[in-house]
Amino acid sequence: MTDTEVAIGRLAALKRLGVRLAIDDFGTGYSSLGYLRRFQVDILKIARDFIGSADGGSEDWAFAHAIVALGRTLDLRIVAEGVEQPGQLQRLRKMGCEFGQGFLFARPVDGVTFTADTFGERRESARVGGPVTQPSLAIQQIDLRSA
Repeated sequence: MTDTEVAIGRLAALKRLGVRLAIDDFGTGYSSLGYLRRFQVDILKIARDFIGSADGGSEDWAFAHAIVALGRTLDLRIVAEGVEQPGQLQRLRKMGCEFGQGFLFARPVDGVTFTADTFGERRESARVGGPVTQPSLAIQQIDLRSA
């Protein structure tokens, strides 16, 4: 981020409106420990790169364990991305990860399909031209405590 102070102010304004903030793909790119300290985030999303294989050893899962422990210490919600195998789900549950996303639960869908499947209807666009055809933001997270 080029202007961190402006970003902090804007994120604080969103929080005052009740918006919960997440750091996506934590541990990669621009997400860092410094952001956890400066930005008031609510959710850490563990990058799929750090989710080990179902039969992987402790080294394969070391980063996921560390991120879950850090998030729990800071009282943040934790979402594991890229959960594809039942064995991964079991390991994540065991380490205390609360939520998961991935092919094990559902394949990605566009906003129109998500709305139709979730609400049983197709919503029309306010724009001229009929139904919404562009993908909308639709994130499905599964509570691992009960999945």
